[in-house]
Parts: sequence; C-alpha cells; structure tokens
Amino acid sequence: RINSSNRSMALVLFSSSLCEAARNARSPFLKSEAFRLLSTLVGTNTKESTDEPSDAEKKGYDTLFGCCGSFVTSVIEALKDSEMKKAKRVRDILKTTEKLIDFLNKKPLNDAGTVSSLALLNDEIVALKIASESQGVVLLCGSL
Repeated sequence: RINSSNRSMALVLFSSSLCEAARNARSPFLKSEAFRLLSTLVGTNTKESTDEPSDAEKKGYDTLFGCCGSFVTSVIEALKDSEMKKAKRVRDILKTTEKLIDFLNKKPLNDAGTVSSLALLNDEIVALKIASESQGVVLLCGSL
C-alpha cells in the first residue's frame, strides 16, 4: 500500500515519465504496464479528510495536473492502436481513465487543451463501446 508521502514523491518523479511510456513504449505490454502504474498512482488517494494537504501532496497533485494533457493524449493514442484495443489491454486503459477522471473532478480544469482532449477521449470511448465484442469492455466504457 502506498502512503501519502511516498505517493506524492512518486507523482512528482514518475507522472511525466509514465505518461511518455504509455504513449511511446516499444511494445503493447510495456504500454499496458505504464497504464497500470499510472492507475496505481492516480487511484491511491484514500484520504477523505478535510485536512489541508501537505506541501508534498500539493506538489504531487500539481505535477499530475501538469501532465494531464499528456496523460489524456496517451489514452487517446492507445485507444486508436489495434494492439491496445484487445480486451486484456484495453481494460487497463479504461480503469486508468476512470481513476484519472475521478482525480480530475477534484480540481477545476483551466487548460483548454486538456478539456478539448477530454472531449476527444469521450469520442474514442464511445467508438470503442460500439465496436467492442467484450461485454466487460462495453460495461467499463458505459461507466465512463
């Protein structure tokens, strides 16, 4: 389990690199693993307290918000890749996307580029939902 200080440090150190790996890794397996790691970083915020976040947490969140455009672009490109559309790979992408959307709902987005990328992502998810033969993938797409 990742505690908040380790998570914050991991967000600062790895967010940008993992987004890059999710887009440009040499194989679909490595891309999928990058999405799994991103999912772990984005989805481990279990702190539901009203306490003010620490400086390390703020820095981690700011780093992740700063690379959201790259993150969304990585997801869009992965959903366009025929190898990544296979059910065993696309589930990781969709789970990561779900956690990213939950994360983004915590802070208003002021970046027009990220907002337009999210609209493109929505279009890709709808297209995947229509084209997929996997009921699990269709359900995940529907939840997004």
